[in-house]
Amino acid sequence: MQGACEEGMLGCDKRIRSLNKIDGEDCDESGCTACVIFISENFISCANLGDTRAVLCRNGEVLEMSHDHKPTNPDETKRIERAGARVTRKRVNAAIAPEVITRRRQVETDEFIVCCCDGIWDVMSNKEVVDYVRGKLQEGDSSLSVISAELINKCLGEGSKDNMSVVIMLLPAGDKLIPKACCSVM
Repeated sequence: MQGACEEGMLGCDKRIRSLNKIDGEDCDESGCTACVIFISENFISCANLGDTRAVLCRNGEVLEMSHDHKPTNPDETKRIERAGARVTRKRVNAAIAPEVITRRRQVETDEFIVCCCDGIWDVMSNKEVVDYVRGKLQEGDSSLSVISAELINKCLGEGSKDNMSVVIMLLPAGDKLIPKACCSVM
């Protein structure tokens, strides 16, 4: 699966970059981010590039499904350069670097996955986001779109100035968090 994800993401990047050339030179300084979650009967996989992040809540605990790719961070730049590469146009060797993390599912305890871009993670930790979403579900908030909007508003209140998007994927064990008197999840 990792090969297919890398091939798809790199192919998409190549196509976009070919559309942004003038006289054969790259003219686009924009970046990209992607976080794709695959859920099968036995596994959860996350294909990630850029600074979008996904976390899995398993019985209230946080499991990272991705790592941020921010080559402009000084420590990350040093690590990249020590490995013989260089940071160009906010990319490693001027290319994107997808990564795939796969975890075996634990259907009885895997509650939900939260995928957010960096505006959320700039002001909240993985644990804070998971605790926030889990708490809202336990309080009976069953609308994932409302919880997502409230999380964005919370981050705005914390001073986040970057892009913010939130996707919450409720897994079967997560349904058990919502008090029975509440309506179905939307």
